[in-house]
Amino acid sequence: MASAQELLGDPAGHSDAAYWDEWFDKVSSGTAFEWYCSTSDLLPVLSTLLPTSTPPPFILHAGTGNSSAPLEMSDFGYTHSCACDISPVAISEMNTKKGEAYPDLTFEVLDILQPLSQNHVNQYDCVIDKGLFDAMMSDSSSETMSKAVRLFKNVESMLKDGSIYFCVSLAEEHIVKLFIHILTSNPSTWSLSLLPLTPTSSTSSLRPFAFVLKKTSTIDISEPTFESLNSLITSSREEYSKNKVKKHRHLITLDVKPYESETDLNQLFSRLKSNPNFNGEKYTVIWKENELIEIGFGIMKLRIKCILDSDYIDEIVEYIAEIEEDEVQSVDVYWEESAQIAEISDFITH
Repeated sequence: MASAQELLGDPAGHSDAAYWDEWFDKVSSGTAFEWYCSTSDLLPVLSTLLPTSTPPPFILHAGTGNSSAPLEMSDFGYTHSCACDISPVAISEMNTKKGEAYPDLTFEVLDILQPLSQNHVNQYDCVIDKGLFDAMMSDSSSETMSKAVRLFKNVESMLKDGSIYFCVSLAEEHIVKLFIHILTSNPSTWSLSLLPLTPTSSTSSLRPFAFVLKKTSTIDISEPTFESLNSLITSSREEYSKNKVKKHRHLITLDVKPYESETDLNQLFSRLKSNPNFNGEKYTVIWKENELIEIGFGIMKLRIKCILDSDYIDEIVEYIAEIEEDEVQSVDVYWEESAQIAEISDFITH
């Protein structure tokens, strides 16, 4: 079978609908194609930056292609989303897959380099770009630089103040130069964090990164330089290639069900968070968020999202049931996302 490059050439630099229509028709052929990493690889990182809430954050998936990410993130709780792509073929495929199951998720044909309609301006809490920037920006020429500036201008217009552009990239040298150009040209618009990702779903030897740009009105006096970013990226790649300093972690959603309707579940959650055994003495648990859900007859259950070491999931569930046995009838894993991410302290921020 011919490879993608044999069929259509290198996709780098292509931003025209005809090319990507043919790509999804011939190369993907209806099978979801995930650039760089899967949804389960992203969720432990993304959920630290963008908690699910009521109402849920409004997310734009830019250059979504036929990725399953919008559907899978909706299942996780990020239900309010718009997924756009320049390819009508990809959008038609995803609208068929969506069916009636995701009422607050829309798929739309959109060229993100063109002027935006008003319904996309100042609307979003997060723009997720998984490989789009890399695919469109193949070098650091003046033409590509102009294209990058147009993309950033549109992303800036789409985002609310304080919201984030989450761009997954291989962080090649010319991509880093483009980001530095944008940041130095707009110091009062963006602040940057660089997060190394460790996908379990990819066999590639190339480590992807997340450029996390927060829309801000405050000038960042600690602007990163190309040299500082490139040095961090290089060392992180070396670490990745040697398969070192990795923690197997899972993003877990737990359902805690009490015996009685009078049980104070918020107080119970506070006890868990303050328990020293969950704060490094025995286990390391990163508590994300909690909500109360009615299960009938006036009884509520406590739903908790947290990140923890995968080796201790069953043990931690049993421990919670044991220490709260007087008030809790069961602790169940409602959702589990396998992921392998760097230690939180390894996240590189500027």
